[in-house]
Amino acid sequence: MSRTRRIGTWVQVLLSVLAFGYIVWRLQQFHNWEVFGRQLQQNTGGLVLVLLLQVLLAALNIALESLKWQQLKGGLLHQSFGSTLRQVLKGLQSGLVTPARAGDPFMKAWLLPRGLRTQAFLRSLAGSFLQNMVLMAGGFVGLLWLQSGGLPQTLADFGRELLRWTTLALILVLVLALLLVAFWPRLRTRPQWRQQIQALAQLGRGRLLKIMALTLLRYATYHLQLWLILHHLGVLQHWSDLALVMLYYAALTLLPTMALTDLGIRGSIALFLFGLRSANSPAIVGAIFLIWCLNLALPALLSAVLPPRRPPE
Repeated sequence: MSRTRRIGTWVQVLLSVLAFGYIVWRLQQFHNWEVFGRQLQQNTGGLVLVLLLQVLLAALNIALESLKWQQLKGGLLHQSFGSTLRQVLKGLQSGLVTPARAGDPFMKAWLLPRGLRTQAFLRSLAGSFLQNMVLMAGGFVGLLWLQSGGLPQTLADFGRELLRWTTLALILVLVLALLLVAFWPRLRTRPQWRQQIQALAQLGRGRLLKIMALTLLRYATYHLQLWLILHHLGVLQHWSDLALVMLYYAALTLLPTMALTDLGIRGSIALFLFGLRSANSPAIVGAIFLIWCLNLALPALLSAVLPPRRPPE
């Protein structure tokens, strides 16, 4: 076994151990299990159905992300859905223990053959950028939706902050695009740079439309997932409350966090937004924790029990 492959194997083992330890620590730190369990059982008639839907939607979420990654890799190489799913799970695991989930695109690209990793990394970043734009656009739709019924002052202030940070993000993207145009003549003279940038252009309109469709389907999936559990707990009552869920995910997009503070940030934003509908704080925090377990912790644990695969040469 080459040195690179040995290092790759040990990196995967280390990430699995870190992810497992972090998840176990998080489970121990959550002290509202008893209260949350009682609240789940208040509506026992629909409890089994709600929990089953949560698991199915979490599985659908992972499947859609795998299909999206398969499309993003299109033109670089063809791999089975099983291999793609494994890369997505390893990426989620790496993102769980790295700041701002930076390890996700690195790991997915690293598990591809050498020579394709830089191009795959850029495509993964493009997919994440597209998802973040959809999330922020959804936040504005949610804000306009809520505005039709009149906004509390605190939510109006929140909307202005969302607009400010989104504007800054768009300005940054515009500046980067202008720099790319300005330096393109020089980059064209360097084959290694030209090859990486052209990899993005080679995605094609048809593939980009598929990626956008999968992104929107995944967006709808985890929004419905959170709304369902909060509705079951009596926090959200109407379909119109989906607007608050849209604002919640938009806010998370603009707040990259360290792994250790991720759940705390999620809980704080959730209490602020969903607290406008209900003062049931244990239900709100418990719902956020359950979604975190299903969408992040469980896939990371599943990835941890998979035997490490040596990065291809």
